[in-house]
Amino acid sequence: MTRLRADLPTLVLLCVLVGASGPSAKSNPTADSTPTQDAGSSATTEPGLKTLEFFLEGFHIDKKYLSMEGPEKKLPVKSAWGNEGSAIWVKSMTVEILDEERQPLSAEFLCHAWLAFRSPDRGGMITVSQGTKTVTLPDGYAFVMPNNPETRLTLIGMVENNNHEVIDQKAIMKYTIGYYSDEEARKAKLKKLETLNMVGRPDAPAVHHQSPMKPHLKPHHWMVPPGRHTYRSALTRPMFRSPGNSLGISEGTRIHFMRPHLHGYGESVALIDKTTGETIWKGFAENAKELRHIVSVDIYSDADGIPLYPSHQYELEIVYDNPTQKPIDAMGALRAFVSVE
Repeated sequence: MTRLRADLPTLVLLCVLVGASGPSAKSNPTADSTPTQDAGSSATTEPGLKTLEFFLEGFHIDKKYLSMEGPEKKLPVKSAWGNEGSAIWVKSMTVEILDEERQPLSAEFLCHAWLAFRSPDRGGMITVSQGTKTVTLPDGYAFVMPNNPETRLTLIGMVENNNHEVIDQKAIMKYTIGYYSDEEARKAKLKKLETLNMVGRPDAPAVHHQSPMKPHLKPHHWMVPPGRHTYRSALTRPMFRSPGNSLGISEGTRIHFMRPHLHGYGESVALIDKTTGETIWKGFAENAKELRHIVSVDIYSDADGIPLYPSHQYELEIVYDNPTQKPIDAMGALRAFVSVE
């Protein structure tokens, strides 16, 4: 068994490598304050596919939070993929919210969970958020993260609370990541996917004061008054894509995966081609009946994909239905993956 020290003293990481054969082996983290990584092996039904499990601990939910104000934790995880070649091909990610005893906790407390990379010239991420427990990319495709000295690989998690005025709840995020080494991905002839995060920035009152560093950008967290409201937002700056046209895309770009990111009482997000007037795809959310949180969202996943054109203009249409008597915080986005031929 190999032990590697993590970089953050308040987080615990448990790593389980899944290979082609052999019995499973999991170990509990050490009882002292030093975080550890434990490795073992287990059987899998998909040749070459491996999994890693990570636990982000130390979340303390003690009040209600506005958008992006809940407790957040980060964990550098590059050492977990030290011997997997020049790239990591991520196939899936599942995130669960647990209590201190590692028993299931209500999914209402999940805001978002990312596995992100950042290189000197680009970045990308695979994410889940409220309403989505698992993201699995289409057959024949995977999200590629560089695995080199210049690239940072980081887990980022945030919890939230929209429903409980009085609360004292500890929480843990469990990540399960399915991936291929660079060698195994090439044997399987997987095709590369890149992140395309399409984030709505409508004309609406902001949750937070706008950053003076980015005065040209409208806020992507806004307040929704009581009632049903539709917001439209031109897509001009998706996260992790270079500017140059409406989406920063090139010829031969196709979307293979999309899912909505909404806050509680969010109803839908649609991707619209303004040039043709076509609604390319519309994803709906199911809201809980009693509490404010997203239970599930639609997912688009297809190996053939949908073409995007650099000469076209695109926008998001985001719908919220606020049944309360007060304004609520909101966000609307499509988390997508694209191929570029």
